[in-house]
Amino acid sequence: MKVMPGTHLGDNLAHEDTYDENNMLTRGQSIRGLDESRAAFMPLGAGEMSLHNYCAAHGSGPNLSRDRRIGVSMHFMPPQTKQVVGNWDCAALVRGEDRYGNFERTPVPARDFDPEAVAFHARASKAIKEHRGIRSPVARRITASLLLTVGAGCAAFPDTETTMRGMYNVASSGTSKFDGTKHIRVSNMNCTGTIMFALYQDTAKSKAGVVLLMAGTKSIDNIGSGESLSVKVDGKAYSFTSSDAVTEHESIHVGHGVTMPFSHKTYVVPEALVREVAASQVFLARVRLLNNSYVEAKCSSLTLAEAKEENKLLVLKLTQEQLDVGNKFAAVNGFREFVRMLDTTAW
Repeated sequence: MKVMPGTHLGDNLAHEDTYDENNMLTRGQSIRGLDESRAAFMPLGAGEMSLHNYCAAHGSGPNLSRDRRIGVSMHFMPPQTKQVVGNWDCAALVRGEDRYGNFERTPVPARDFDPEAVAFHARASKAIKEHRGIRSPVARRITASLLLTVGAGCAAFPDTETTMRGMYNVASSGTSKFDGTKHIRVSNMNCTGTIMFALYQDTAKSKAGVVLLMAGTKSIDNIGSGESLSVKVDGKAYSFTSSDAVTEHESIHVGHGVTMPFSHKTYVVPEALVREVAASQVFLARVRLLNNSYVEAKCSSLTLAEAKEENKLLVLKLTQEQLDVGNKFAAVNGFREFVRMLDTTAW
């Protein structure tokens, strides 16, 4: 561990969420512009610990040893502190009395792998993922709509729908100069919750009647093995297994300086399934994670009641007009665009 002396005395330093695959923090947090030659190291021997002010810039370099490097981070705060991201958080009372009730009390495990403590840990982990920025892609789409509406008075500002078309269900195609192979792709296909898709097909896969479906989450997760992807198309269920041994982690650029992580595996699915999804009214998805938990989402249009429930943690007054714009960029419409490309490409 190393710290930058004196950085705790000024204003809080701005962090950048890089989602760098070589950064092991949850969002790849980084502080730009620091003179690391001024950093002070805090070497520790066996059984020792270090203390530093939370506002002091701190970090650690890569682990170059042949063994694991495990750290336990403890954050102490007075009980009147409140969580301002999300509506739930937990903490352990280590001294004194809590007269505020801003945090749910963390249970003390009675034994190793105490079922109550394990369940509570799973709940806390889920809350961290859900409140890592704006959780819902529908919220992102509607928030973008609200922000763009504010700027609509500027003559040079593009209309909301045009701007969002460059962010979600992004279509691309091309032909290889090497062997003439053609390919089509639709990326950034968002569902509610944290699920995202991408579709790809080329000349060889077209002849085989299959499509590559990249499916996963917009957070740093590891996708499970076996049948880790399930979809339900107008009530009919399908499950798929990926041949990928490990999860691929990408940083997806969605335009206007916005990036998001995409942890996914690739599944080979029949072209007929893609066409079935494109023709569906209700499209649901579930992705099973390596820790045997799962995330699920609706990938077709939402009703106004569903959208309000999905975004109840956000201070947004949703209107049907805003939802209509957001629904145009539901993942199911990305499937429809992909089918259009399938039928118009001269393979």
